[in-house]
Amino acid sequence: MAQKYVPAQNEKSGGEKLGFFIILIAGIAILFFLFSQMKEILQDKVEDLRKTIEWVKSEYEFARVAVLKKGASAVEFELSIMGLDGEVKGKKVFTLPGTDIFLESRIVYLSSEDVDKTVIFPYKVYTEKIAPKDGISVTSLYVINNFPQNYTATGITDQVKRTLTGLYETVFEYGDYYSAVKGKYITDIMDTAVHQSPFKPYESGKTYRYILHPNGGVEMMEGLNGSQ
Repeated sequence: MAQKYVPAQNEKSGGEKLGFFIILIAGIAILFFLFSQMKEILQDKVEDLRKTIEWVKSEYEFARVAVLKKGASAVEFELSIMGLDGEVKGKKVFTLPGTDIFLESRIVYLSSEDVDKTVIFPYKVYTEKIAPKDGISVTSLYVINNFPQNYTATGITDQVKRTLTGLYETVFEYGDYYSAVKGKYITDIMDTAVHQSPFKPYESGKTYRYILHPNGGVEMMEGLNGSQ
């Protein structure tokens, strides 16, 4: 007697196999599309960085400190954050315990096939009487919507603005916009705190200029007398 064929429960029909195959192909296509998009975004970020590396100056005065009054146990000074264009982007007068002023900044080392540059973000001040962890933030003097205004200058493009905003957010861990290119185009990130020489302390009535060099070195130079 003929018996009706009943497929085993674990044996898929042709239609089920076709459906699974279609889903698999669709999944692979989606993954390929996402990979292509990520690759394109990364290439755009790299191009943005290259343009920014070309645009920023190799060396510039990024801050000034005018010592207004200095006593035995306290110092009053005006901190000015300077722009690439030589203009003051923000300033504030501080009166702090101590006599040695520390200006701490975060330096980002950038590299392309043609040139190496650095950008700098001053972010706090303190003295020998104030622990670095308790330093006073100064980013509100020049950072607006996470864009560091010290890099505002004639000729800046939206591309460069976008890059500098992304760099600022990345190095202060507000975002990971450039995390993928750390180690290559962003070769290093470090903090540096500049303060008076033990052989030539700050003097009342004098202004001191802070210069960023191409290799990431920061130099403090005595400038003009009086607040600038």
